[in-house]
Amino acid sequence: MVKVVIKKQKTSTRRTASSSKPEDDILSRLSSLKMSTGSRAVIYARQSDNMKHSLDDQVQNARKYANNNGFNVVSVIKETCSGKDIVKQTQLMNALIENKDTHFIFSRMDRITRDFQGFCSHFIKCCNVNQNTIHIVSDNLVSSIPLDFKKIVCGIIDAEEERKTISRRIKSSVAFRKRNGIYKPSIPKFGQMYVRDREGRISKVVQREEEVDTIRLVNLMYYGGKCDEIEKLLIKITKNPRHRLYDMNDEDKEIREIKCGNMTSNTIAEFLNYIHLYKRNRKWSSASVLSCLE
Repeated sequence: MVKVVIKKQKTSTRRTASSSKPEDDILSRLSSLKMSTGSRAVIYARQSDNMKHSLDDQVQNARKYANNNGFNVVSVIKETCSGKDIVKQTQLMNALIENKDTHFIFSRMDRITRDFQGFCSHFIKCCNVNQNTIHIVSDNLVSSIPLDFKKIVCGIIDAEEERKTISRRIKSSVAFRKRNGIYKPSIPKFGQMYVRDREGRISKVVQREEEVDTIRLVNLMYYGGKCDEIEKLLIKITKNPRHRLYDMNDEDKEIREIKCGNMTSNTIAEFLNYIHLYKRNRKWSSASVLSCLE
């Protein structure tokens, strides 16, 4: 697999009343894409979440289209990522580079990408060089037909505008809920968990005992505490009686207590990672330790 490394061009699609439409530039240089002469086809399905666009449904529709048009499907790509930046859609970009004279089948236009600038700079360029053809199942569009190509280009613009509109609405909604003290992030704060009703709505927030104990452990190590208390809490969390802060003898009374400043946030992160006590399956960092301090 060839990894794509492309630098994003810093050009804007914004326009003033006197400027041309964003699609005019690409359409003035390219009225359509060349038609692939072979029967090879690649099906591409993309989703940015698990709720809106089923990957299996996209593939099924694309396969039906391929069969009806006599294409030989050589690859099916399922990618879960945002369409905000086409460069980060690595599976799609790799496939465009590696396949020549190939039909690329998409269930809908917005499943290609929601990044108009990247679509023009990278996607179209790869298709044109390798003589790859775009097919849109939902609208029965083929990029080798000039009018269809224009519809595809305009469809990507609409997809980008839809993404921006959704983003603005989400930000506005979050800001409103924060101002009114009713905001609950999609991922609960460390130490908490959501209880949802039958419709999936958050009904209440409760404490997650193991995470609460981990927060207490971090605070004891950072601000200081008795080693016996820290180790007892550590064994309770990990269920491993061998976990100790130090190897100590009973006579070493002077090191039976950790004082504030003895362990830095970096030291705590290294210790927790060493014993494989992670923060929700992710390694600790200095910043994540500091975020748990009370």
